[in-house]
Amino acid sequence: MLPGVVPPRACAQYVEVGWLVAVALPGAVVPAGADPEDEDTMIVKKGSVGGRASNAVLCDCPSLGWKGGAAGIAVNLSDVDGLELGGAPPATKPPAKMT
Repeated sequence: MLPGVVPPRACAQYVEVGWLVAVALPGAVVPAGADPEDEDTMIVKKGSVGGRASNAVLCDCPSLGWKGGAAGIAVNLSDVDGLELGGAPPATKPPAKMT
């Protein structure tokens, strides 16, 4: 398995196989760039969700610190040019691509 690749047993809704998503690993501060001491800030920890191990968080727009976008739905970054596996996500929400 490549570093940064979520195993197929991820139990998140609204995610499809093949999507490139931002993943916050244990120790990450969410939302991105927030003050770890702020009461609205989450520090990602290993735990369990629904009786299954949880070792990361799939990031939605609010957890990336972006304005706009849905909460609770992982951001599909598959169409964003220039991203590298294991690299930082874009600092702002990319514009939607027209098909």
